[in-house]
Amino acid sequence: MFRLALLLVLLVSYAACSGTDTTVPPVVRVSAIKVASGSGQTANVSHTLDAPLTIQAVNSNGNPAVNVEIEWAVTGGDGHLSETSTRTDLEGKSSVSWTLGKWGPQSATASAPMVSGPPVQFTATATAPVTLRFDGHAWSIADQDTAPLGVNLSSVWVGSESNAVAVGSCGGEALARTYNGNSWDGGFEHCAYQSGHPAFYTNVTGNPAGDVFFVIQFLDISLWTVAISRYSGQHADPIYWDSHRCCGGGLRAVFSRSANDVIAVGDSGEVEHYDGTSWTREWTPVNARLNAVWGSPDTVFAVGDNATILTSYGSGWNSQYVGAGYSIYSVWGTSPRDVFAVGAGGIILHYDGNWWTRQESGTTQTLRGVWGGAPNSVFAVGDSSTILHYDGSTWSRQPANASIDLHAIWGSSPTNVFAVGRPR
Repeated sequence: MFRLALLLVLLVSYAACSGTDTTVPPVVRVSAIKVASGSGQTANVSHTLDAPLTIQAVNSNGNPAVNVEIEWAVTGGDGHLSETSTRTDLEGKSSVSWTLGKWGPQSATASAPMVSGPPVQFTATATAPVTLRFDGHAWSIADQDTAPLGVNLSSVWVGSESNAVAVGSCGGEALARTYNGNSWDGGFEHCAYQSGHPAFYTNVTGNPAGDVFFVIQFLDISLWTVAISRYSGQHADPIYWDSHRCCGGGLRAVFSRSANDVIAVGDSGEVEHYDGTSWTREWTPVNARLNAVWGSPDTVFAVGDNATILTSYGSGWNSQYVGAGYSIYSVWGTSPRDVFAVGAGGIILHYDGNWWTRQESGTTQTLRGVWGGAPNSVFAVGDSSTILHYDGSTWSRQPANASIDLHAIWGSSPTNVFAVGRPR
């Protein structure tokens, strides 16, 4: 009995000395929500932003407000959010993912029913890059598929600061865009035509005299047709026309030293030479598809599948380098003793006039275009926004500042370079 009384006395004394407050603190309501992160991002049309939209709710003391209901809505751009209603966590934060809609500015809001006042605003920009420009300092988007129309540019040629042409396709129709020194224009009006006969430009090139040559492939009723046209400033004149049944194919790329000296290459090792009047088929020692051609005043290089590299010094074609397992898609040089070829798997080959050697590219992405303004300023472009720059000794990656698969590159100077492709 004595022990029980002592225990009761100790318990009462402990409760009195501890000062424990058994009252429940008052509930503090949420007083505001604010943007924590995620506003101001950019992504391609119909793509999800890299970072989620995040808000934070706080109470009147400035502390996180937990378990607050947040309502989300898209208010511009026709995109969609991963959720329309969420609740804040222990940090007072709540997030959703945002998939952008059509091209241009986008907007979304977050609000809390318990908070008076306007909702918080998020903004984003939906892009559809098809052309990038390098001004000597950085790459930026120069032309976009704003509709979108399914624009896919395959080739570009740049004659001067105010003269460039990019070609490809859109919605199954052939597409050509021109640059006037300020903006790209033309061609989009044909994209919605939907003739039912697929057509696309595969290549465009020009010469110092200002002649521009286009290679187009299309289905002409039941015949697959390849045509090459020459534009001399007034109108385009067809100079080559070949139709055959079944399966596509034919000439793909063209190079011109003058209006009377044009070389075109294509499937099955085909090489054709134009002297200003007629075309002549030239024999080659390969049967591989040839993807590109480039030359100097006295030497021409053609590259293609199965690591094919052909050269011509004015009469006949020779196989310089034949490997296996990868394709070469582009070739360009400053002279016959300084030539670059690029292709699948990030391969870069360099020719010094005697030997082809492989250079370390630092990427496994397929490279599809190469061009340079000088021996110590060469660019290579390819899939997954890949842009490489060569300074005369090493290749390094440059940020594209856009999400795009690049297919070709050309320029008129190291500060006026265009690369074309399609949005990723």
